[in-house]
Amino acid sequence: MVIVIAQYMEANFMGEFTWPEFEKGCKDLACDSVQSWTSILPRLRQEIQNETKFLAIYKYAFNFAQEKGKRNVGVELACALWDLLVGPVKCQFLEKWKIFLNKKVERNEILVVTKDTWDLFFDLIK
Repeated sequence: MVIVIAQYMEANFMGEFTWPEFEKGCKDLACDSVQSWTSILPRLRQEIQNETKFLAIYKYAFNFAQEKGKRNVGVELACALWDLLVGPVKCQFLEKWKIFLNKKVERNEILVVTKDTWDLFFDLIK
């Protein structure tokens, strides 16, 4: 849910929300109290069931996870995001994919996940 909310805020970086980003998210979600934030969560959970909305969240997550000044995401963080976003329900071979990537890291064949790899993985699971 944090990634979905961050997308509404159009937050640029994971773990860092500016006041204007927070205000935008509150306005767009019509949330002005703890109670309104609590009541919006079921609707947001329902939204991610929509394939178009899920794809937008998936693509946003990659950019959101990038460190300032970087264009890629570390393999460990990418794997954690895949666990959160995709999980074994949407991808039955997710664990094998993560093992494959981590072995490539061990052999110094890759250090990061590129945007192309991120996007193509989504295509692969579809």
